[in-house]
Amino acid sequence: MNGKDESSMKFKAFLDRHGHRGLKEIDVAILQWGEDPIKVIKFLKGILATDLTESPVKKPTIEELIGQLKTELTPMKKRLLKFSFP
Repeated sequence: MNGKDESSMKFKAFLDRHGHRGLKEIDVAILQWGEDPIKVIKFLKGILATDLTESPVKKPTIEELIGQLKTELTPMKKRLLKFSFP
């Protein structure tokens, strides 16, 4: 917070602009980012430590999900299920 380098200045500007925000920001008992900047730093470190080269988890199609059901479905029930989910 006392640094004079560019990253420190940008962090201070971020807190000036967004310091009123935070996790569970509606809860007045929880300190916001401006009151506890260490929370922001830990959050950013967590993001930076995330391996973004991993491919995202493939979302199964409705047909795949229906195929995994252990209950036998009539063709009509399968059609109804397909239309029940976007």
